[in-house]
Order: sequence, then C-alpha cells, then structure tokens
Amino acid sequence: MNYLDAFQRPFQDLKKLTIGAVLNGIPVLNILTGLLVTGYTAEALRITLAKKNSLPPWQHFLDLFKKGVFLTLLWAIYSIPLFLALLTLLFKSAETLLEKTQPAALLADLLQQHWAYLVLLCLLFLATWYIALLATVHYIATYRFKDGLQLQVILSRAFTLTYLKAWIVSFGYTALVGIFLQALLTTIQSEGIEGIFLGIVYNLFAGYLTFATALTTMTLCGQAYRELARLR
Repeated sequence: MNYLDAFQRPFQDLKKLTIGAVLNGIPVLNILTGLLVTGYTAEALRITLAKKNSLPPWQHFLDLFKKGVFLTLLWAIYSIPLFLALLTLLFKSAETLLEKTQPAALLADLLQQHWAYLVLLCLLFLATWYIALLATVHYIATYRFKDGLQLQVILSRAFTLTYLKAWIVSFGYTALVGIFLQALLTTIQSEGIEGIFLGIVYNLFAGYLTFATALTTMTLCGQAYRELARLR
C-alpha cells in the first residue's frame, strides 16, 4: 500500500476537493448533499481498484446520489446490532437520563452503573466500523448490493493483516480529525465567538477535512482490497 499517495490524493485537485467540501459543509442540507459526497467517494474507490490514483469528475449527480443511498443503507444494515445495543443501554438508563441534565454527570453515572455495558458497546462500535467499511468496498467493487452482504467472503478478507493495517491508519486518521474539529468547535463556543460568517467558515473548513479524510480512507481500503484480491 502507498500511504503517501492516499494522504495526498484529496489535494491533487483543489476544485474537486472544494466541491465536495461545500456539499459536505452545508448545514441541514448536507443530509441530502452528503449522499452525493458519499457516492463520489465510492467512485474514487472504484478508480483505486482500477489501479489509478486520480480523482473522478463531479458528474452524473443522480447516479452519485443513488450510490450514496445504497452505501448508507448498507452501513445501516451492519449497524443494526449496535443500534439495538444502544437502545438497550438507553432503556436500562432511562431513570438516569431523566434525572441528570449535565453531560459530565450523566457520563459519570453511566460509567459507574453500566461500565461493562459501555465497554461492550465501544467494542461493538469498532467491530461495526471494521466490518461495514470492508463490506462497502466489496459492494463498490461490483456495485451489486447483494455482494455487500456476502458476510463469509467479507470476513475472510477482514481478518488479514493487510486490511487491518489499512483500517487502523484510516480509523486513526478519522478519529484525529474528529477530535480536532470538536476541540476547535468547543474553543469557539467557550470564547463566546458568534456570527453567521464564522459558522460558514467553520462548516466549510470541517467540510474540507471530513471530505479529505473520507477520500483517504477509501483509497487506503481500496488499495488493501486490491492487494487481497490479487493474492487470491
């Protein structure tokens, strides 16, 4: 795998990066425009599987939207166990949720009463991200939705050092970007800085980072998948 190419890839065409950043950073509307971005990252991964490192053109928006919908649906299917576990935790903690109004107090109480369940929930979250991400790559390789549900094939490729390394790097990168953006937002709010212009700037900046992170993630996982396919 070429890690340097994966990290540099989003910045090779600033125009294409900016389009994705804007679509990703539009408040409220990004619920829909984000699907376009998701579809675009799928096309970027498809190009990676074809041993190319360029960025695809922004075209055929309806097709990108459909691909984004199917990818989101696939993630939702793999997230069902996590969602059910979260609902169970909320049900078990209903009384605490009603009594505690401060997030810090709520978290402290949950850690005290349900720490084992929270650990299990975190492990399930990581497992979901690990398997679902590879499932999306397997789906994009053919764009047949049923291929994204071939759990036996997906698991056979998931438990390999090649994919594990790609996932660790991409997950760590995504986590660091998320922590940085949350810290930046918390700082802005704590300083009492307000204004529509600042909000637009922050959303656009966040759009750039999250879009670039998604492209790098898809590139790394695409490289790993391509290597595994070659070895079989």
